[in-house]
Amino acid sequence: MPREIVHIQAGQCGNQIGAKFWEIISDEHGVDPKGFYQGDSDLQIERIEVYYTEASGGRYVPRCVLVDLEPGTMDSVRSGPYGQIFRPDNFVFGQSGAGNNWAKGHYTEGAELVDSVLDVVRREAEVCDCLQGFQLTHSLGGGTGSGMGTLLISKIREEYPDRIMNTYSVVPSPKVSDTVVEPYNATLSVHQLVENTDETFCIDNEALYDICFRTLKLATPTYGDLNHLVSLTMSGITTCLRFPGQLNADLRKLATNMVPFPRLHFFMPGFAPLTARGNMAATFIGNSTSIQELFRRISEQFTAMFRRKAFLHWYTGEGMDEMEFTEAESNMNDLVSDKKHKDIIMTREIVHIQAGQCGNQIGAKFWEIISDEHGVDPTGQYQGDSDLQEERIDVYYNLASEGKYVPRCVLVDLEPGTMDSVRAGPYGNIFRPDNFVFGQSGAGNNWAKGHYTEGAELVDSVLDVVRREAEGCDCLQGFQLTHSLGGGTGSGMGTLLISKIREEYPDRIMNTYSVVPSPKVSDTVVEPYNATLSVHQLVENTDETFCIDNEALYDICFRTLKLTTPTYGDLNHLVSLTMSGITTCLRFPGQLNADLRKLATNMELFKRISEQFTAMFRRKAFLHWYTGEGMDEMEFTEAESNMNDLVSEYQQYQDATAEDDYDDDEDEDYD
Repeated sequence: MPREIVHIQAGQCGNQIGAKFWEIISDEHGVDPKGFYQGDSDLQIERIEVYYTEASGGRYVPRCVLVDLEPGTMDSVRSGPYGQIFRPDNFVFGQSGAGNNWAKGHYTEGAELVDSVLDVVRREAEVCDCLQGFQLTHSLGGGTGSGMGTLLISKIREEYPDRIMNTYSVVPSPKVSDTVVEPYNATLSVHQLVENTDETFCIDNEALYDICFRTLKLATPTYGDLNHLVSLTMSGITTCLRFPGQLNADLRKLATNMVPFPRLHFFMPGFAPLTARGNMAATFIGNSTSIQELFRRISEQFTAMFRRKAFLHWYTGEGMDEMEFTEAESNMNDLVSDKKHKDIIMTREIVHIQAGQCGNQIGAKFWEIISDEHGVDPTGQYQGDSDLQEERIDVYYNLASEGKYVPRCVLVDLEPGTMDSVRAGPYGNIFRPDNFVFGQSGAGNNWAKGHYTEGAELVDSVLDVVRREAEGCDCLQGFQLTHSLGGGTGSGMGTLLISKIREEYPDRIMNTYSVVPSPKVSDTVVEPYNATLSVHQLVENTDETFCIDNEALYDICFRTLKLTTPTYGDLNHLVSLTMSGITTCLRFPGQLNADLRKLATNMELFKRISEQFTAMFRRKAFLHWYTGEGMDEMEFTEAESNMNDLVSEYQQYQDATAEDDYDDDEDEDYD
């Protein structure tokens, strides 16, 4: 069932942006300037009722209310390309204007017109079968959009308290306008938006100006240029509401996914055109602490004027009290403070574990790279030059005495040699000495030794260190393990550790960076056994596994980097760089998650290992090394079956996707 949205555009800026928005989405839905459908795809009209109502004669009319305190903007909209598409009764305007005065829009001129607007809003809401909410386009810098816009929001909130209230709010900048009282209007508006909206998309005029001037090389960007960017972004944001899909399919789902705390519902959108086959674009919505810079900029401009009581008489003359300014300023400052505070408490730590020779070599290189990125020197002292380096450093580091940063890292092996190599490395002294846990015998490339005998004897000592690190966290989000699936310690003891940690911390994320073996890189013949037995455990006990294919790494080094004989060091360097990239979104401020490959791309990798495993297991080759450690052949059979099931599941997913693509192609050919 389509869930309708009533769109309201208030003030000159709101109406200009709104008019452009309706042009763009009408074109996307195949609706011509007269309101008639001229499209060529069922997708265009499948959810068209979200924003349009079907009137007599098959004409589509926007669910739109157009508001201003002067008639000029209304005339411009009517004379525009899609001016005839709107319902004539939905134009509501005054004659006097607000004169860039928030108080006029909110308390005097706007208050006189607001009942007429609400009558139209009610009429639009009553014809909806299942109204999901309202969206408002307006500017925070003028008088009508900011003052009357926020008055409308509060009135609609009173009548429809259980519907979502969403705004596209243009934040002013001195670069674009010379209206001196904009900081007053913006701060007074934000004071209202904090309390009365569920989602506010903050469109920064300063950022738009910089895009036009620096990127698009426009010498003197006009409002038309800026509005075009805004309307394209609005089109991108609303795509998930207007076309079939699962992600953020309505306003409430969007709020659920994006708003961690009720007051912090201010989003920063981003838009990027993509050059590809067909017309594509990507729109990003972020709710991050970076928005505090925008609020701080407005707040500083507000404070500079308010201290001198500059221009205040224009507002008090409309019946406002100075106390409202003080409250608005305080609320804006609290919002900036909230953003800081929430970012601090939302820093969620990760305990890193590196097991076996491969896991420790990769881990050591990983810590070198991210320490450099965070400005941490080999002694653990911060030597960086940016606040961003330290803002979320607590995710991977613990601040010890004398300002030294110590990795939240546990280093594990069944022989001491690798530990000595890590200690002797460039960042060997940065680790906590007590966190090196190792045996003396090694695992001899035998998964069973790592999982059942040698590793089982050492596992309690490792868990003691893991617990200590976990207890030192304020808000532990989970664990990450670097290991190889081909050896004995990383694969056998690594998966044993995972299962034990999963038992103690069932509600924490378990993430692994698992190096998948290849004959091109190693001559250890039992690697397929070790890898398959490990995958059998990873399927059950991890939430996320990044499969790092040694064969692919080797080919990159050999074919792309032209290295004649790639070493483990070359491969490990690539792995650690990849890990650094994946964890960037965890270590630095931002909302965008790391981009993961489709799971289906891993299918061939699993199939290769499965075939090698089967070739040996049919002959029971090397099996005695495992059964001699207490394993039963049935475990091999179960692991093989689990691996084959995994391949089968990926295959089914890939076939289903291919079938859908084929059906789409057929439909296009038919059309």
